[in-house]
Amino acid sequence: MAAIGVEQLERFPELSNKRKQLVKLYDELLAGVSQVKPISNDYSRIVPHIYVVLLENTIDRVVLEQQLSESGIQTGIHYYPNHWLSLYHNSDVLIPTVDAVYPRLISLPLHTDLTREEVKRVCKELKRCVNEY
Repeated sequence: MAAIGVEQLERFPELSNKRKQLVKLYDELLAGVSQVKPISNDYSRIVPHIYVVLLENTIDRVVLEQQLSESGIQTGIHYYPNHWLSLYHNSDVLIPTVDAVYPRLISLPLHTDLTREEVKRVCKELKRCVNEY
């Protein structure tokens, strides 16, 4: 595993540039979609490993995930709120903003083998699905 890691580190400039290009394309293609709000980041300072969007509260994330899956697009859900995890669970803790926002977050495909055409297809399908709401 270490040998693979060393080899990948040598490709870091190439791979990080590819990820940044892909997220910028996502940002451009989703800019006018009112039902989907990309989580903004400063890509000059970070290398994105996931691409997360916030869905309008009228969109059912589970249904959207299913619709995209049926179109061959795999999405993800990342980073459960700590107070939802059994290790940190405390029934006395209320975090209403987190509880309201988390169910509206979804991660779109992002990896270095992804092409610009595939990002365009993801955005096209996402737009088609959210416009049904």
